[in-house]
Order: sequence, then structure tokens, then C-alpha cells
Amino acid sequence: MLAFLAANPGFAEWPLAPAMAVMLKVRRPITMAGMEIAPGWLVAGNGIVRHNGGTYGFRSTVGFPKARVGLVYRPIPLASPPKGR
Repeated sequence: MLAFLAANPGFAEWPLAPAMAVMLKVRRPITMAGMEIAPGWLVAGNGIVRHNGGTYGFRSTVGFPKARVGLVYRPIPLASPPKGR
């Protein structure tokens, strides 16, 4: 997750940085007030870019403002995944 975050423009020199910049240029409004959606990201009116998700008891969130600061949040699961999956 940290490598993915670092691939975003302004964080580090990565071969993927130009592609990540394009992902943030195309935006469309959504029904959430003050939010837009970009390919793979939600963009708030204050410039914070984020994405979250989860599967079988695990969740993570990654986000960053326009400044060179990033956050990866992955809590420890409280419950075990369903049996048989």
C-alpha cells in the first residue's frame, strides 16, 4: 500500500507517476456533497483524495491531500472471516 501511495504525483520518482496523474485529471460529480469521482479515487472539495475497500473481515483506506503527506490505514480485524471461504 505504501508503494502504491508513493506512486502518486509529488510523492516520489516512480515510473507509474504519469499514469497516476492522469487518473486524477478526469473527474465527474457524484451525489455526495462536495465530492467527485476519478478512476479509482474519491476526491473531496478540499483536495483530499482517498479510496477504501475490504474483503472477508479486512479493510484498508489510503488517502492523501495535495501536499506531500499520505496515510494508509489498515485496522486489525475484529472477527474472523466466515468459515468455508
